[in-house]
Amino acid sequence: MTLPATKSSAHFGGLPDVPILLLGSWNDPYARNMLEMGAAIRARNKAPLRQIFGPWLHGRRSTGHVGEADFGMAATIDAATGRDWVTLRLDWFDHALGRGPAPLQRDLFWQMQAGLWPSMGGGWQSHRAPHRHSVAGPPGVRHTVTIDFDPSNPHPTPGGAVPSGGSLMAGGMFDQRSMQTLNHPGSVRLTGLPLPEDLVLTDLTVCATGTAELPFDLHAMLVEELPCGAVINITDGILRRSTPGAVAVELAPTSYKASRGNRLGLVLARSNFPRHDFVTHQPWSLHLTDVAIMPDKTIHASEPPGLGYTRSAHKPHSTRHPS
Repeated sequence: MTLPATKSSAHFGGLPDVPILLLGSWNDPYARNMLEMGAAIRARNKAPLRQIFGPWLHGRRSTGHVGEADFGMAATIDAATGRDWVTLRLDWFDHALGRGPAPLQRDLFWQMQAGLWPSMGGGWQSHRAPHRHSVAGPPGVRHTVTIDFDPSNPHPTPGGAVPSGGSLMAGGMFDQRSMQTLNHPGSVRLTGLPLPEDLVLTDLTVCATGTAELPFDLHAMLVEELPCGAVINITDGILRRSTPGAVAVELAPTSYKASRGNRLGLVLARSNFPRHDFVTHQPWSLHLTDVAIMPDKTIHASEPPGLGYTRSAHKPHSTRHPS
């Protein structure tokens, strides 16, 4: 989101001090922009600000269906506010012009949580809970992996914040067993220990050191393994590098509660196609060391959060670093 039309931070200084209602969603590619805009407005302005973030895909605020996942009608903007989107905007404009009361008295953030798949759960909250990392597993464990890349068989788009795509790709949350992502020869999957307690996930970064002879893309996807066997995507991100060295893949912001007893997983791939074109058309391998998940965009830390990754698929092996 670096284009002037989508990088709203370039225009924060010119935002008027008037009542503002912001609408965003966790499966929308503009989620980070909307959160940053809300923080800037709240810091600069005195007029009322209200934010609504649902689990939806871009523009689909009146349905609880997000890919295969079904959050139910309670997760729609209609149920949250008692109004459809058009009526809510009209009522907000009347409020801004002094012709009526505020139609929304507090911020609304939907915190997602898995249910009996494909049914999902969660609920509306007045704030976005801060990230709280797990205590499962030894905190000093990092990983070394090798990811192959074949341009004739790129790793497919797993869903996520895809606003459009027709028959080429779909957005939202899916059981990755049917998306050809978990056992793809161009990906590596790391799986964690069962969570000893519920775990709230918001802002995460996947960090590693990459060794490569050519420019490379690194796609990272966080998943949750459910008791029924489904493996659902929570959030993902992608980074393009032209030189080897430290990499930090920012995952899209989310508000998700992983359930006690379930396992979190990390899927690393060299592409996310067709949502993103790949950087090179030559087959070769990427070697990553010190792979870890960090909260709050931390790139270097003596102890990564204990998501407890203990096994991996394909060809990676784990390396335990002393803490």
